Amino acid sequence: MDGQFDSPGYCAQLCAVSAVEESTKQIIDFAAVHKRETENSSGKMELEGVKRCLSAIEERVAVNHITVDKHLQVVAYLQAQNKKVHFDPWHRLKSLKKELQNTIKRLEDEREKAEMKELCRRLITHIYSSIERAEGDSQACQELVFSFFLHVQNIHRWPRKRKFMELIPSEEVKVCPRWKKEKFEVIAECPHITEQTHPDSNHEPISPESKWYKVLLASVSKTAFMNDLDKMKIENMTSFVENFHSVCIKYRPKRVYFPKKGFIQRTMLAAIAYNENRMAEMRGERRISGVYPKFSKARGENVYKVQKTPVIQKWKMEIVDKTIERKQDFGKGNPREPDDEDDYEEMDIVLNRFDELLVFSDTDDDME
Repeated sequence: MDGQFDSPGYCAQLCAVSAVEESTKQIIDFAAVHKRETENSSGKMELEGVKRCLSAIEERVAVNHITVDKHLQVVAYLQAQNKKVHFDPWHRLKSLKKELQNTIKRLEDEREKAEMKELCRRLITHIYSSIERAEGDSQACQELVFSFFLHVQNIHRWPRKRKFMELIPSEEVKVCPRWKKEKFEVIAECPHITEQTHPDSNHEPISPESKWYKVLLASVSKTAFMNDLDKMKIENMTSFVENFHSVCIKYRPKRVYFPKKGFIQRTMLAAIAYNENRMAEMRGERRISGVYPKFSKARGENVYKVQKTPVIQKWKMEIVDKTIERKQDFGKGNPREPDDEDDYEEMDIVLNRFDELLVFSDTDDDME
């Protein structure tokens, strides 16, 4: 579950909060909120949207757990409602990466910058792979993450039942009380020791006395980050919501203002388009048509993206045909005024089509 504002910067008037179902990866509901509905505070719109969206979903299905991007107000509300909350690894590690980048920017020596940048990249990559390899086991995740500080010293095996602080040098590093108590209970070696798909490192060992070692250890040994690691699972990510947001921008660009009614209608169209793509994927109708390079700001280099065959958007023609049919039945003249009876009847076609795509039984799996 995640929110998207109608404009960049801090001048948003509208916010749409969307929810993706975990197993099908389809949009199951969304809620649009105007700033006037939250005391003219843009910062409160996402929380209000989450409340409305969650309430509407729970009228139809049970929500087991929710994945969010650690919006503090949203997390506090969900925990108050006794909901099981997961954090999206991408958003959380993005914050960590930004913190480390700010440290790098303060350096003057270009050689030091290059060394620190490479070490940060290795740490972020290691945390991603640790979350994936842990498969939801929070203890294994903690141990895998902090094994990085042994690996960079060229230490690849260590005894179990030993505390982090006994094996990982942490003098002159500010670490949290939890870190001092944690032990290596289940992990006793680096993954590359036993996994052929995980090659040995070809980097030079790093001394625990080095400045960069201490900076990285201090960043990840904070209470907040360690607690967040417990809530991160690689299968619980908001990336599919972000994909939906990219579709929304095509239907309601952020550089163009839309009133709330138009904002809702265009979000509905985006949801139909996105869900049709997802269903085409599940039916096996989309095939890989090519591979192309694209520059990645995160990696600072080109990565290869897969291009798939387009989806036949039959639903668009259905809406056009039914709209023409209704116009022919209605006859000449302007549409009815908004204060007429049932002033939202013109939305029926889109609403009906939207409802068809959002039919889920009470036995469906967890929600995201």
